[in-house]
Amino acid sequence: MIVDKPLIARSQPTSKQLFRVSVNADWISQTAQVQFYSVTDERKKLADHAKCIIKFVENNTWLKKWKRNEYLIQARIDRLHSSVEGGQSHKIKRGMAYKLFSALVEYDQKYRGMEEVTLDSAAYEATARVKFQASEQDGNYYFSPYWIDSLGHLAGFTMNANDAVDSKTQVFVNHGWESMRCATRFSAEKTYKTYVKMQNVGGTMFSGDVYIFEEGTIVAVFSGIKVRHKTLSGSEIERLTYSSFKEFHAKFWIHCYPQGRVHRTQGQARQEVTWFQMQLVVWVSRKQFPFEKLYRLLLMAPNPNQMIPELSLRLSPSLLTRLD
Repeated sequence: MIVDKPLIARSQPTSKQLFRVSVNADWISQTAQVQFYSVTDERKKLADHAKCIIKFVENNTWLKKWKRNEYLIQARIDRLHSSVEGGQSHKIKRGMAYKLFSALVEYDQKYRGMEEVTLDSAAYEATARVKFQASEQDGNYYFSPYWIDSLGHLAGFTMNANDAVDSKTQVFVNHGWESMRCATRFSAEKTYKTYVKMQNVGGTMFSGDVYIFEEGTIVAVFSGIKVRHKTLSGSEIERLTYSSFKEFHAKFWIHCYPQGRVHRTQGQARQEVTWFQMQLVVWVSRKQFPFEKLYRLLLMAPNPNQMIPELSLRLSPSLLTRLD
């Protein structure tokens, strides 16, 4: 799969956003060429996004080849787990893993298949336990896109959640992969294990192979996954920060003050409000969020007259003058 230009959904579409997938099969060579591209309302091509070649082969050859490497990959996985106690690796649960990912992309729950990740940042190496969050009821697929993403997330996560990466100004963007070989039918009832070792292959490009295990056997390999480093511009940083802040703000007030429901105690709500205030302090003090926009959002709070003075007590003196 070669990704030339990612297809990005418009945040506020003013018109339909159409794309097409075309397939040209050659049954003599047992291959099919696939293209993904955007089109206008008149079905004229706007831009090519990605292309790949599908090969129809017997999977027994893959399984025999992978079997020879299983013990080597398993040894690396065991090392990652054993190095957690010494602090060389970090164990990260699903919620925190996808929160770290959110600097680049916000995944819907159906895509959040990584249940637990063990990451060695210095070695650009990681393993994950994957339990699919989407079932067959979420679509009639031979190979669900929710499952494909969940199995391949580890490569991008290893780079974007790395200690050496400043997620506020830097991201690693997927640029495709060399091959995706699957020798089994996956199931929502099973739990899988993935492993990747990312390496620099020149300039700002990193690449790695993701191995997928089922009960100790390698059943799929995503080979040559490529991610490229990108430094965000000032406008991109502000857009990402403002967008995530608005979403967080909306979720927060619905969460703490649900209309018609009182399922949270006053103490729990107070604790969450305090945490929310501290997040605001961090955003403002690091100058990652325009203060004027912050002030306008605060005015939307259920009790702004109480919220703003309480928040001001937590801000530094240099910022207090901006509350006037």
